[in-house]
Amino acid sequence: MAAAAGAECRDALKLSGARFQPLPDIAKPSKKGCGIPHGVLLTRGPTGIVYSPPLQVDCSLALRLADIERVVQGEAEARLSSPISRISTLGSYAC
Repeated sequence: MAAAAGAECRDALKLSGARFQPLPDIAKPSKKGCGIPHGVLLTRGPTGIVYSPPLQVDCSLALRLADIERVVQGEAEARLSSPISRISTLGSYAC
């Protein structure tokens, strides 16, 4: 069941235009809290924003990034008169 949900999410993420690599599917984090169910390594979000380094996140969060990116792009256009092309991150996963 977990793999099916992961596959469906990744199919939707692929259709969104995001660029990513799937991570091995797991049903839930380990007892120590390690592991990302339906994880992906996201290099480019649905609106074209590049993440550097890539984000290691749950697929469902990666799908929601389209909404977040649209807000970020709208604010960038309004305040900077230019779209955002890259977001530098400090990391997205630590165990």
